[in-house]
Amino acid sequence: MDNAAVASLLTPPLLELGRGLGLAELPVALSVGMAVGQVFFPYQCAPFMLAYSYRRLGMGQLVLCMVCIAGLTLVLLCPLNVGYWRWLGLI
Repeated sequence: MDNAAVASLLTPPLLELGRGLGLAELPVALSVGMAVGQVFFPYQCAPFMLAYSYRRLGMGQLVLCMVCIAGLTLVLLCPLNVGYWRWLGLI
């Protein structure tokens, strides 16, 4: 699955859940968009598994790369997204 397919499947039930919890739809949808971009979700691993199948890189190297990407995303990109959305007035 790619990000668009996952987001299209997850967004409607999560919007309903958000409405039930009293949350606005836009922040819920933006959160789903940010969540499906995380590299540590299993469907994001396909490019790494393809690289591993060519035996050019070891599993340890790929896992380290994924951990670094996920960590940087959580520490830098997610807060930047939230700040940008707040600056735009979306949340």
